[in-house]
Amino acid sequence: MKPLAQIDHLHTEDDFCKKLIDSLPFPVIIAKEVNGTAEHQYLNKQFVTDIGYTIEEIPTINEWFIHAYPDAQHRYEVEVEWAKLMDRAISSHEAFVMMESLITTKKNEKIWFKVKVSIKDNMFYIGFVNIQEIKQICMNKDKMLSILSHDIRGPIGNLYTLSKMTLEHDFEQAEFLELLKSLNESSLRVLDLVETTVQWARLNFDKINIKNENVPILKIVNDVLKIYKENYINKKIAVQVLIDEKLEIETDWLILHVILRNIISNAIKFTNENGEIVIKSEGNSIFVSDNGIGMDEKTIAKLLTDSNTSTQGTKSEKGVGIGFKLVRDLIGKINAKISITSKPNVGTTAVIEF
Repeated sequence: MKPLAQIDHLHTEDDFCKKLIDSLPFPVIIAKEVNGTAEHQYLNKQFVTDIGYTIEEIPTINEWFIHAYPDAQHRYEVEVEWAKLMDRAISSHEAFVMMESLITTKKNEKIWFKVKVSIKDNMFYIGFVNIQEIKQICMNKDKMLSILSHDIRGPIGNLYTLSKMTLEHDFEQAEFLELLKSLNESSLRVLDLVETTVQWARLNFDKINIKNENVPILKIVNDVLKIYKENYINKKIAVQVLIDEKLEIETDWLILHVILRNIISNAIKFTNENGEIVIKSEGNSIFVSDNGIGMDEKTIAKLLTDSNTSTQGTKSEKGVGIGFKLVRDLIGKINAKISITSKPNVGTTAVIEF
């Protein structure tokens, strides 16, 4: 098949048509039905830029489906859906059909597009509008609502129950102190969940304005340790801080605070009683090390992907499930890097490198 060298069917000059199609700000395919198969006649420049394939790679609709939907089951489902839409459009004399579709680009990126196919005689004009950001916002909204309804409702309910018990019953001093301890732990969990969720929502729904300033690292570390003091004291964890009080790094104070809160709280969470945590600095890097339960390589790899994971700590401490994903996202905002080394039953070290 010969790619479009001239577009006679458009009743205009070839160069003018190419320039017109190439001027469109979204990917476009022009196809022609030949012996029951849609043969691609032209791909505009935006298609090659955004999606990547050339007309030599996808000369017909069949090759396009193989590349765009590499998973056989998913491809079958898309083909069935498109066939239904096209049959309905043709029988109803509709001018176009439209469907949202998750497409795999040549760079192996999966991007949501709204695909609109205009039909005229035996010609198909296919436009692709990127809706990835809209889809991501919807998924983020659903995730946030799930977190709010599931993870936060439970601790708040526990707080209410404990406070109600305090008001309605007489307790011995020892029982009362134990109840206060439970209230304190539940309050801290609610605070952690709310702050993490708010920061996660802020990151996904608004544009964060980075405010770079000289941030005293020791002060942030000490502020974070104050929040979790009861936790590591109750677990009899020795915390050693080896950071020069004069050390300052130019970064965003709030973002670094959230990052260190998540990393330090995880170190406390996964360290056994009578364990040890060391927080130190070397050059422009911050190290948080523990001698806790550690992780194998598979767990580290999972932690460094986009998966949202939550694992109970050594005293059954619960997590929000988005903490480390939030850390990874925020690290990129301040042009830093994070790495993790760990061994099961030996411990874990997280390194923030500026």
